[in-house]
Amino acid sequence: MLTRISNEVQDRTSSELLICMSRIIEVPNALINNIMYVINNPDLFNEEAKEILDELKDLYNSFKKRQVPDCKRAFNDIATKFRDLNQYLIDPQHKIPDFSTDEFYKFLSTECGATDENFKSIEYVIETPDVYIDEMKQAVKEVTEAWDRYYYYKSDDAHAKIVKKMFMQHLPKFNIENYEQYTLPGVIININRQYQDRTTRDLLTYLYSECGVSDEVMNNIMRVIDYTEGYIPEIVNAIDEMKHAWESTDFNNPNQVDRLKQSLMNYVATYFKDPYSYLLAQAIITRAQHPTYRKILEFLSSECRDTPDEAIQKLKWGIENSYAYKPEGLQLLNKLKHVWESTDFNDPKRVDRLKRKLSEYADEFFTDSDSYLQPQE
Repeated sequence: MLTRISNEVQDRTSSELLICMSRIIEVPNALINNIMYVINNPDLFNEEAKEILDELKDLYNSFKKRQVPDCKRAFNDIATKFRDLNQYLIDPQHKIPDFSTDEFYKFLSTECGATDENFKSIEYVIETPDVYIDEMKQAVKEVTEAWDRYYYYKSDDAHAKIVKKMFMQHLPKFNIENYEQYTLPGVIININRQYQDRTTRDLLTYLYSECGVSDEVMNNIMRVIDYTEGYIPEIVNAIDEMKHAWESTDFNNPNQVDRLKQSLMNYVATYFKDPYSYLLAQAIITRAQHPTYRKILEFLSSECRDTPDEAIQKLKWGIENSYAYKPEGLQLLNKLKHVWESTDFNDPKRVDRLKRKLSEYADEFFTDSDSYLQPQE
């Protein structure tokens, strides 16, 4: 931090102030970074921020003259006002840099020898926690919490050692060769992403994890849930009965659990190994009229600039003529809808992820759409 202050702060008085606050007063690095940003970018901030900065400078002058009995507390009390810089911005739309993440990666690189591969692993867990098993999420949580304590509250050697110790303890998990060991099966990832209803999500997870239902059959069950209007009531009712059986089971009673498994597997064997015989004869999926699909196509055209127009047009044709596709093609169209509906559009990271996923699905449909078509009789 001292080297950075010397390199980035040109004004000598401000540089001395920050060095004193960092080395002698032990103000946390988070606040030092924020204060340095205000000093280097004065035009971004209002008069209140400048007045607080002047308070710090006046306190520093008094400190040099030994006129402040409890200087540490006084410095920290004033510096804490800079914890959230957004409140002092002249333009509220301006985006403050993420100093914590930058400093975190610099620290891991210089102090622990971390690589870009390790950083990406940590980023993936933070951005897509639903892909990883609990052990991996806990590892990232422990490392980032140790960093937060060091960066935001006590930037001293003792807390730095804790960050190093925690990272080195979990380092094997952040190596790319161990990636698959800590990720959930694809079916479970899809379940977690596609279904908000707790009973549906828990039932499907149980079928896969505890009953050993295959990927193919799980996809059949999920297809029926996603498109109930395309199937006769008998198989749709079977889904409802499975949910009821799940909800009414006392999982502390082994006999009830055994009966549940037997009942669920009977439903699976009866309906879901070959659900296509339960399709309605008139089951032409009118996706083209569904507002979500219209929004998806508009979003792809306006926001996903790297997606070729021909891929978007092919997808549009597929949506309008989805009756012509095999279940694999319909499942891909359903994925588009699910990833759209599960996105929080107020979260920029989630929107970026949506762009990537929609582009991937559109490219996949463009590449494989002919293989998804029903055979011509």
